[in-house]
Amino acid sequence: MSRDVTYSFLGKTILLLQIVYGAELQRLFAAADLAKNALNQVDTAQVHSDPQNFANAVGEAATRANQLAEYLRSKGINYFH
Repeated sequence: MSRDVTYSFLGKTILLLQIVYGAELQRLFAAADLAKNALNQVDTAQVHSDPQNFANAVGEAATRANQLAEYLRSKGINYFH
């Protein structure tokens, strides 16, 4: 292959990797935002005034945190194995 073709191929490969990994980062940030927002909905004042709503908010926050952890774990396994 000529040098120009090689550089063109490398340039397109780099662009494709930026698109793929950029999309992965956006998904990661979105999952982190969901977990953060769910955690921000937890109001400790509700422990006594509305324990069911408190429990629901804590459960949602835990679910979102677990989803984020699973996403990170799966990406880590894919990238490092």
